[in-house]
Amino acid sequence: MMTRFGKIEVMNNHSFSKALNGFKISPYLQEQSTFISQMEVYGQSSKTIEKLLRVEIGSSQLHRITDCYGAEIESEIKSDFQVDELSKEDVVYAQMDGGMIFTDDGWQEVKVGRVFKGSEVIKQSENTERQMINSSQYVAHLGSHIDFLKVLHKAVKGYKKYRKRLVFINDGAVWIDNWIKENFPSAISILDYYHVAEKISGVGKLLLKDSEKHLNWLSEIKGLLLESKVDEVRGRILKLKANTIEEVDVKMKLLRYLNKNEKRIDYKLYRRKGLAIGSGAIEASHRTVVQSRMKKSGQRWSNQGAQNMLNLRVAFKSERWDILIDKIKNVAA
Repeated sequence: MMTRFGKIEVMNNHSFSKALNGFKISPYLQEQSTFISQMEVYGQSSKTIEKLLRVEIGSSQLHRITDCYGAEIESEIKSDFQVDELSKEDVVYAQMDGGMIFTDDGWQEVKVGRVFKGSEVIKQSENTERQMINSSQYVAHLGSHIDFLKVLHKAVKGYKKYRKRLVFINDGAVWIDNWIKENFPSAISILDYYHVAEKISGVGKLLLKDSEKHLNWLSEIKGLLLESKVDEVRGRILKLKANTIEEVDVKMKLLRYLNKNEKRIDYKLYRRKGLAIGSGAIEASHRTVVQSRMKKSGQRWSNQGAQNMLNLRVAFKSERWDILIDKIKNVAA
């Protein structure tokens, strides 16, 4: 069997004179165990390994192996990001968002960042308009937004020189907006169109009790947004009848939100430049990077165990699995 580790014979008794990181199985089998376990729950991973490799490894040992290497690669996976040179017409997008997982301390937010070039966005096939992203660099962190942004900054800073060809799309959280203004003042910062439309829809639904009127009103609003006719959007909102103090407060809060973010919702200009205006890519990232492995029924994580698994998921999804292979090779040398 030829692998990056060289020719390795996987023996049933896995008897080695030196235990690699305390695990008496071959470097190749450790890598395969980790790879499979970051994709499936440990019980299923054990069955998959037995089926594919004809080797029995219990779920508890898979947990120990996977947890070990998730911790081992943390330093590398949170640094040394690849920065590609952009072609003359290309842009690079940076998106970020949060999602919840269940831990020993209750539900906690995992913050995920995704960086990808516009040229990596392609059609899934000739027969559809649906798009996919060929290659991305990910960041995933369980903890404070301050620590998350330190890592994301490392992933993005190499593109700062491209100025307005560096494009941030996000939901408008204050901590994100402040970070972009402070560190990347020349970049384009876009407020996610679908997030704005959803906010407006919520207010319209509250004040327009008739569902058909609400849908017609919202359709007009969306059209005005896409044409960057923000004054007309504000006018439509002002005309909505508010009957209580609470309803007035909700309406005025929405108007303040639009005023504050007016420079970030020029969707007509962004689309004319061929830029994306939605953050669907980062929402999909939560499903594929985090939820598909870490939010299955009955799962609960320790804080460090969750971060270790996130490190492995990021390595896999960012096509940086070589970090782990090199780590095992160095220990085995």
